[in-house]
Amino acid sequence: MKKNRNTIIFFLLMLNVVILFPVNSSGQVMDNFEETAVHFIDAYFIKRDNVNKMSRFPQCQSPELENYINSRIDIESTAKLTANIVKQNYQLSVTLTKKENVDSLEILTYGVRRNFTYSDMNVPTVVSDEVVIVGQQGIIIDALFPYDPIEKELRGSIDRAHLQEKACIESLDISTIKQKAEIYKERLLKSLNASPLNDGSEFISNIETTLYPISASKSVNWAKSNYNKFTPLSSSLVVPYYDFSKISGNFDCTNFISHALLAGGAKLNNNGNASTGWWYSSLTSRSNSWSSVNYLYSYLTSVHSKGPVAVSTQYKIFDERNGYPFSVGDIVQFGSPWIHSTMIMGFYNYTPTSPYRYGALVIGRTSPTQYNYNLKVEDSNYVDKRVLVMKGTY
Repeated sequence: MKKNRNTIIFFLLMLNVVILFPVNSSGQVMDNFEETAVHFIDAYFIKRDNVNKMSRFPQCQSPELENYINSRIDIESTAKLTANIVKQNYQLSVTLTKKENVDSLEILTYGVRRNFTYSDMNVPTVVSDEVVIVGQQGIIIDALFPYDPIEKELRGSIDRAHLQEKACIESLDISTIKQKAEIYKERLLKSLNASPLNDGSEFISNIETTLYPISASKSVNWAKSNYNKFTPLSSSLVVPYYDFSKISGNFDCTNFISHALLAGGAKLNNNGNASTGWWYSSLTSRSNSWSSVNYLYSYLTSVHSKGPVAVSTQYKIFDERNGYPFSVGDIVQFGSPWIHSTMIMGFYNYTPTSPYRYGALVIGRTSPTQYNYNLKVEDSNYVDKRVLVMKGTY
């Protein structure tokens, strides 16, 4: 490998894959540990997306870490096969965004961007994730996946402020990880095999007053223009855009969706009560519902006299012969616990052998390095999913 090249590209022609190995964020040549970390990340994503079956991670010298990574891959790859998710024109790029040295640990944070098309769709999909690689004396001792539900299920939440205390995965029992992984995989596969949603009988509605429409096209167009921007543009002159992922332990997904609703014409409800309104002026003047998954859900489905309104239904693959239970511009939230908000931007045929079954494509933003565009809901790692069907705004 030539270290003096800014970008090294491997064309895996038989697999229709392009892998981009970049220099680090400052434009410097990668050192040996950075190269090891990038190869590790490549191997993980290519295997979990079923692009190529790789037997082992040569850079992984810890049996505990290898067990954890392989448990993740087993969950993810099996779920994708169950949902008939096949990716082609696959391009993977890895960018070093932060480099830290804490005591004897070297901590590298990467943005991992995947561009591909689903085999049954002729539209581009973009997914960006964040991966934290922890090393010691040039050896990878841990790999962390912030914002990821599988990590929370198998390992629990890890506070970056105490990373050096929990980074050593050797403290995790292999049999316990395997047991937790099997339980989560079973729950995830069960959710993918759930019976289709046939009608709107699950809707919960208390809407009585005439509402003004929210433009789904304006909401989605704003989201398309901003999902991958380091600093999204505000959707309104009176509401500044603040990236909530800047706050330790927080995500930007629901704030992003609130701005998308605002771009579509939803009216603010600045009633001065953080518990019952829907607005953002500053970090010290805002409602809970503006940036919180559960508070937004509660606000949209509650009785109020100003602002956007929605009804709730469980997300499922549906039979289009019975109508579309949700539409472009509606919100899909993921759990559990409920932790992520996205917006529907389109639909796709779930199974080619059954032309009437459809699923949703979503767009969303969690942080500058974590976002998605045209992602199949079934391609997420979440078990629980619900939809907020937007009805308009007071």
